[in-house]
Amino acid sequence: MKTILRFLPRGKKSALKVFRKKPISIPSSKLEKLPAQKVGVSIEKLTEKQIELRSKKLGDISHRMKLGKDTPTTHLGEEAIRGEAIANKLAERRFNRSISKYLKQGRKEIAQSIKKMSSNVRGQFKPIKKIPSYKVPDAIRGTGSEVYAKTTKSRVTGKAINPKGMYFIRKPKERFRTITGEPRLVKSPKLKAFIKQKAEQAYKKADLEATKVFIKTKQRFTGRSGLGIYSKRTVAAKPTLDYREKAQQREMTKSWGIDPDARPDFDSDIMTLSSRQQTRRSRQLTVKIGREKKPKRRK
Repeated sequence: MKTILRFLPRGKKSALKVFRKKPISIPSSKLEKLPAQKVGVSIEKLTEKQIELRSKKLGDISHRMKLGKDTPTTHLGEEAIRGEAIANKLAERRFNRSISKYLKQGRKEIAQSIKKMSSNVRGQFKPIKKIPSYKVPDAIRGTGSEVYAKTTKSRVTGKAINPKGMYFIRKPKERFRTITGEPRLVKSPKLKAFIKQKAEQAYKKADLEATKVFIKTKQRFTGRSGLGIYSKRTVAAKPTLDYREKAQQREMTKSWGIDPDARPDFDSDIMTLSSRQQTRRSRQLTVKIGREKKPKRRK
């Protein structure tokens, strides 16, 4: 209202009639609070005619301009793209909310665990007093171009004397002087490691929640499940061999002169064992050899 009155000339404000509506007051006895309702989202099933009309109306021009010429222009493809976009937004929102919650929880856990520690152990988590220092160099230099670096070559060897292309600027007044700053408190290495550990745990929890939201949303809108673009895939997938590939592998091992069904001989080939078994077996062999070499005592 103030913005309208600002542009009216003086003496004309009375001509403008302002009607203010009174707020409606409803008594609390008549108000009924409904419980949280479940929103059911189902996949839209269209007929061929509806799909044709929709595709004509939308057209694939804007689709191809935004997402590229190789994007699917079918009804199912469009629904999949929309569902994935919604799932990405919801997953990102959930991650942002949960990461702050878990970080707060981690800080609280750190404070509680340090409080419960003994005085000797707690001393390792105390801040350290540090005095920053800086040593003045003998000369101030700058980096030149690659051409400058190549031109500065030795006459004897022919190699570049100055490969980085450094050049002299000036000599400082107080050379080799150590300048010390004001002392300040810094986090101890133990506390830094503890904070890092809790932060990693918080990130993993938030990432797991976001991934669950993404999979659930995508499955609801598209009927397909899949991981998001930000989810980590640390475990390498082991490809399962087909029966024909297995038969080919057996034939190959036979051609090498090895029986594919034969079990490994642990006495002759120690490398077939695991690292722990290898160490144990090598110790047994050394003890056995030592006993054989040791001469028997005469009675």
